[in-house]
Amino acid sequence: MDKPTPVSYTCTISYGPLATTAPFVNVATCTIAPAPPVKSTFRPGDSITFQFQPSAELSLPKVATLMTAYKAKNANPDNSPFALHNGAIDILVTKKLTIGKNVGKWGVAVLFTATTADDSYFFFLPDPEIIVSPE
Repeated sequence: MDKPTPVSYTCTISYGPLATTAPFVNVATCTIAPAPPVKSTFRPGDSITFQFQPSAELSLPKVATLMTAYKAKNANPDNSPFALHNGAIDILVTKKLTIGKNVGKWGVAVLFTATTADDSYFFFLPDPEIIVSPE
């Protein structure tokens, strides 16, 4: 049986307008295109490119870090869904990440800052999942 052809996905992270009432949490959203055949499921060799889409009053991020955590009781802290990357990943420097061969489910968080003319703001993209299925 032939292996499936790897797919290139784009994760567009949208953010803003700014929270103006308590608790002042600025939350971003992520849209993945094309949509994976099964929600959040990728195969080894697929790639995800990250891009940012701010609202009009905000800049592109100055700092953006992606962190993964394996969702298992006996997790290996060095385990990652991405080939050649473990732990925190600077997705402004490394915008395209390739899915590795580690099968499983990961919680993902993206943390980043953006500025307006007057101030800087912290944003959080909470817990999208990445599921790596066997080849």
